[in-house]
Amino acid sequence: MLQAIKEGKIDCVVVKDLSRFGRNYIETGIYLETIFPFRNVRFISVEDHYDSIYATESEHFELSLKNMYHDLYAKDISKKIRSVLEIKRKEGLFLGNSAPFGYKKSKQNPYQLEIEEETAAVVREIFKLRMSGMGVVKIAKLLNDKGILSKNRRRYERGELKGTNGESNALWSGSSVLGILENPVYCGNLVEKKSEYHNKLSKKEWNLIKYTHEPIIDQKVFDQIQDLIQYKRSKKKENTEKFNTENILKGIVICGECHGKMTRSSGYLTKTNYLLRYHYNCRRKYIKYKGCKNRSILEEDLKLAVLQSLKIQFFVMLNLKDITVFEQRQVLDEKGVFHHLYQRYRKGQLSKEEYILEKRNRKERYQNQIKEKEKEFRENIDRRNEILQFLQNNSFSKELCKMFIKQIIVYQNYIKIYYTFCCELDIKKRR
Repeated sequence: MLQAIKEGKIDCVVVKDLSRFGRNYIETGIYLETIFPFRNVRFISVEDHYDSIYATESEHFELSLKNMYHDLYAKDISKKIRSVLEIKRKEGLFLGNSAPFGYKKSKQNPYQLEIEEETAAVVREIFKLRMSGMGVVKIAKLLNDKGILSKNRRRYERGELKGTNGESNALWSGSSVLGILENPVYCGNLVEKKSEYHNKLSKKEWNLIKYTHEPIIDQKVFDQIQDLIQYKRSKKKENTEKFNTENILKGIVICGECHGKMTRSSGYLTKTNYLLRYHYNCRRKYIKYKGCKNRSILEEDLKLAVLQSLKIQFFVMLNLKDITVFEQRQVLDEKGVFHHLYQRYRKGQLSKEEYILEKRNRKERYQNQIKEKEKEFRENIDRRNEILQFLQNNSFSKELCKMFIKQIIVYQNYIKIYYTFCCELDIKKRR
C-alpha cells in the first residue's frame, strides 16, 4: 500500500479505527502528520469519526492522543502475553505452531506432544546413522535418495505451508539433519527459552524442562551424539583456525543451474597442515543422488574474475565527470511513455484532466528517479579513495563487495555479475 502511495496510485486510506493502521506512536504519527499530507493522501478512520480533509485542530490533537494510547495499550498487552507464555513454558507445555519432526500435537491437548510413528522412525534412523560414523551431509543425501520428505516438504504436502519460500521442493540438508541431532526434544525434554531480547542464548544457558513428553531417543544415545558433534567441531576449528580466511563473497554467490545459494567449503589441508584452497559449491549438489549438476568453482578463480570485472567498472566510473549519462537514459525512456500517454489522449481514452494529471505524476516520478540515481552515483564517487586503493593493491574487502556487488551467478562455463550501481559500459553500447 505504501509503495502504491509513493507511485501516486492511492490518494485515500480508510481504516476501521486508528489501531488498525498502526500501534507504534512515533511511526504512525510520521505517516499521519508528515508523509500523508506531503503526498496529498486523505486519511479516514471510521469509528474515530476522523477525516483528515475536514478535521479541526482539536480533532487532530485528539487523534494524536488516541495514537499514544494505542501504543501504550499494545505494549501492555504484549508484556502480559509474554508473562503468560513464560509460565506455560515453565510448566512444560509445547507452544510452537507446528510439532517437531517425529512428533504431532495431541488432539486432546494441543500443548502436549505425541510420537508420530512414521516420522519418528526417520529420526531414529538419523541417530543410528550418525552413531555409525556417517556425516550429516551423507545422511541428508541418503534420505533424499530414499524419497523421504523433509519437514517443510511434508508440511507443504499437508497444506500447512504455501510454498512461497521453496517448501514445495525442500530437501534434506546437512544443517536440517544436524538440527534434529542437537534438539533435546527427542529425548523427552523441552527448552524453556533459547533467546532473550532477540539474542540467542548458548546451550549452557538453556533451561531444560525434563520429561515433558515421551522420548524417541534414549538420553545416553543423545549425550553420546552431542559429545561426537562437539569433538568434530573442536577438531575442525583446531585444523582451520590458524589458516582460515575471511569469506568475502559470502551470501552473494548463486548457482546458475538451480538458483540456490553456493556456499564456501571449509577448505582442506595438505599433509603438512598448509591450507591449500577453498571451493564454492551448490548446496544442492551433494544432498541428492541426482542433485544439481553445476560444478564447484575455486574461490581464487572466482575472485580473480570479480577483480578483473570490478577494475573495468571502476576505471569507467572514475573517468565520468558528471551525472548526465543517467539523465539522458531516463529522458529516452520517458519520451516513449509521454508519447504513449498523448496517443491515448488523442484517441479519447483519457480526458484532458486525466492526461495532464497522469503526465504530472509521471514527471514527478521521473524527477525522483533521477535524484535517486544521482544520490546513488555520488555515494559511489565518494568512495573514490577506497576504489583507488583497491586498484593499486589488486585486492578487495567484504565491505567493498557488499557496497558494489549485488549478486554473482555461477553457470557451468561462465559467470554473471550484477552490480549495485549502473553499468556505464552497457549504457554506452545502447547508444
